[in-house]
Amino acid sequence: MIDDAAPKTSMAELTARTKRTIIGTLVFSASCGFIVQMDIVRNIEYAQTDLTAVIGLGVACIMCIALVIAKPQKANIDMAYPLATACLVGVLLYRSIAPSGDTLSGSLMVVLLITFFAMLWMTFVSEAHERKLPAFFLLGLAVGTAQLSIAAGRTLALSPLSAPLVAQPQLTLTCVIAVLAISLAIIFVSYLRFFTKSKELRYADAPDEMGDSITTSVGINDASLELLRETYGLTEREFQIIGEFSTGRSARYIADYYMLSEHTIKSHLRRAYAKMEIHSRQELLNLIDHMELSIHQRS
Repeated sequence: MIDDAAPKTSMAELTARTKRTIIGTLVFSASCGFIVQMDIVRNIEYAQTDLTAVIGLGVACIMCIALVIAKPQKANIDMAYPLATACLVGVLLYRSIAPSGDTLSGSLMVVLLITFFAMLWMTFVSEAHERKLPAFFLLGLAVGTAQLSIAAGRTLALSPLSAPLVAQPQLTLTCVIAVLAISLAIIFVSYLRFFTKSKELRYADAPDEMGDSITTSVGINDASLELLRETYGLTEREFQIIGEFSTGRSARYIADYYMLSEHTIKSHLRRAYAKMEIHSRQELLNLIDHMELSIHQRS
């Protein structure tokens, strides 16, 4: 049987959250890349200055202290982009208010970009660890998107189409802030739509008691399940799902563990129910008890 520590979200939800994060990473990194290249064209240097190093060291110390004190068990993947975006908008607003502070705001932006990469690392590794997924694949996807987006932003700043923006820093800042705000709004709306849709479809077309997650106190005998499998010709996957479902596991729980959709789990369960001519979890438990009784009678 599977481990008791079930992931808190379904695979479909994780996929949707990953897509939102990748889109956010693209917009955030491209925006930073565009501004950095614009500053390079304007001969504003800050990427490798002492100020940037001091700010970076300070932020790193604060993050380490916060991690030691808070001791978080999990990093929320949905929080990385909104937090980083809010900080970046704050930096850009400071630059628009105090144009003479380009060097300070530039250093802050570089440190923020590095911190954003660290947040991505923590969130993706956390999600992968919880689900036993390949962490480096997810992390590589996010970091690769970030690096390519930075390059795309810098390339865009060098294109002739962006010349009017580069010549007008205030207009550039306004446009970047607007893009960040719009992207954040779109991602938030996407989150609400997915949440609403998943809530409506979570238990649609499920067999009786499919949504129940109450763990039963009935001890399931492996020999009884094997006899059930042989008697009704259950497939390997149907046998696995029936075994887990008979212990009180919910469809969502089983789907998360086997990295399948809830629809697939429910389809296997419906087919197994049809073979056994039953319609509910209780009937399944009764059938397993009957199998166990048959084994005792043979003995």
